[in-house]
Amino acid sequence: MAAGIDTDTLQRLIELGKRKGRLAPEDLLTGLPVDRMSAEDIALVVLEIEEAGVPVEFEETLTMLARPTELRPLPEPVALAPAPAPPPGAAPRVDIPATAAQAPAAPAPPAADAAAAAERADASRIVALSGAATFVILVAAILILGR
Repeated sequence: MAAGIDTDTLQRLIELGKRKGRLAPEDLLTGLPVDRMSAEDIALVVLEIEEAGVPVEFEETLTMLARPTELRPLPEPVALAPAPAPPPGAAPRVDIPATAAQAPAAPAPPAADAAAAAERADASRIVALSGAATFVILVAAILILGR
């Protein structure tokens, strides 16, 4: 479950959504402590509610009201040593990429990496859904204003 809320809060939101047939942004604003949650936490809560079968009308203002996420500094760049020059008169070296049969097998990811990958996939889905919703809203606005 997403950080920042307890299971009772999540269950209340799911039950409310099932009664109403959907959850509006106002329902999320009143039911969630968005000022104490990161945008990722809100997205994960919305995902869990949708996975419970309740459609959620997501609004960008919810994530704008969320607390900012902690930014981590990028690692220092590593300087690569230049390749040594071939001896004079030597034929140029051509690197041939390994085929799948020659490539060594990648080690299996630890469970923590699998969980992180699942979270990234969920977050990617939220971003895609948000983009699609924004596109639909923009098209509707253009159609309405264009009349």
